[in-house]
Amino acid sequence: MSILNLLNRVQSCNANHLLMGANCAEDTPLMKQYTKHLVEEMKLIEGTKLTTDQGHEVEFCFQLIPADMKWLPSMSGELNNCAIYFSPFANVNQTDKTTIGGSIGGPKSTWQPWDYSKRIQVAEKVAKFKAKLKDPDGKQRPEVTKLIAKEKSRQEFVPPLGKYVDLAKAEPLHNTNNAWQHWFSALLPVAMQYSDQVKIKTATVVSDLPNSSPLVALLKCIRETVKCGRLCNSINRWFSEKRKKGISFSYRFTGLESKRFSWNFAHLTEILLQIDKLSSGSVLKLHTLAFIGVQIRDAAAIYSRVDVSKQQVEDLKGLCQKYFTANRLLLDGVNPTVWTVGYAIPYHTSQLFETLGYGLGLNSMQGREAKHVKLAKYVENTCNVKKSMRWWIVFRHEFVCLIWLREMDPYSVIYHEEMKKDPDSYIPKRVKDHDERFCYCGLLKLNVTDEGCMVCTDNVMKLVKQSVFTGKVNNELQQFLK
Repeated sequence: MSILNLLNRVQSCNANHLLMGANCAEDTPLMKQYTKHLVEEMKLIEGTKLTTDQGHEVEFCFQLIPADMKWLPSMSGELNNCAIYFSPFANVNQTDKTTIGGSIGGPKSTWQPWDYSKRIQVAEKVAKFKAKLKDPDGKQRPEVTKLIAKEKSRQEFVPPLGKYVDLAKAEPLHNTNNAWQHWFSALLPVAMQYSDQVKIKTATVVSDLPNSSPLVALLKCIRETVKCGRLCNSINRWFSEKRKKGISFSYRFTGLESKRFSWNFAHLTEILLQIDKLSSGSVLKLHTLAFIGVQIRDAAAIYSRVDVSKQQVEDLKGLCQKYFTANRLLLDGVNPTVWTVGYAIPYHTSQLFETLGYGLGLNSMQGREAKHVKLAKYVENTCNVKKSMRWWIVFRHEFVCLIWLREMDPYSVIYHEEMKKDPDSYIPKRVKDHDERFCYCGLLKLNVTDEGCMVCTDNVMKLVKQSVFTGKVNNELQQFLK
């Protein structure tokens, strides 16, 4: 449970409190049953009026359910994100997901949020249909998913979250991580493609490749400039252990990698643009990635905030639309992450700003992710007790630290403005401070008098921007795509 009204501490692990602990996956039947139990308690809280010592009558209202994209479908009773209707936020499907200039909202919008009554109707139809089948969870599973798709839905069960399923919004942290992960998955193949294929086949580890290899140069930049050693180590392991088995590289970005990519992504595209004899298609791809990187960075800097202005909410719509359009026109197309960042995030940010006056940062799971790390440390420190006692010890420690001590000394948790450190931003300090030596993407300009760096002032970048602005690939870029 997150205490959201603490605002400045909303993303702190100390503002996130444990309600239960279990050594099981989040989508197990036990967790679903516990979720149903919580829903009943939430209804009781909302239905009760309390009176303060001063005589004020208080009512509680639940507004947000922070959730990642794995947990949410399970607790919403939905199919996973590989379904024809892949989004838990609106009725977008695999056919119309590529629509440029679409919108979420009322009947006249391109897509509409899922209606709770319709969810229940579809879940009941599915339950009746399954009752007629012999093996609905095995061989006849395709028939079940076909029925759900025919109903233009992704709903399979009655939502364990009940009516509160409508409070789930796109979550900033995981979507930023997914966006950079998708971005990097398009960049790495370029380095692999232009490395000497004979040496790539014979090499068992990356260090067997010459220093002139684009892959070596990219990894050096990731480690020394971008400062993502964990990612670099993961690529090294994949290269030596999984590459020759035909397994594609896969890595789950964390908030740390996302922030460091936001600061230094342009260095990675610059490194690869220096490769000799780049094809026109690869040149276009790298410039498109440089353009998209700026949109991810600037958008994340807005939708990760708690305090936002009306102008920033409007700016966010433009940034997310440009991110979506560039992926749709010039890269591999639209996947759930691209659609969610392109449409769901600006829609939900606008919703929260209109109803609560705050940004989507209220919905962040940053504090909860930090809490997971802290819980792992708690468990390490209970190694001398029985396994059956571990959660008891953890909950006792949690209670003493976050509740009892605060009751004994409330002033121990007060923040003093003058002691607060300037928080990190997704926009690097050199850009934020308008340092004239640097381009807006973060690279050094050739000269202080120049408008931008070598990448951003290139003619290909101008063509990319023009195509994104018009929503269609112009004739000059068509030559690059052939």
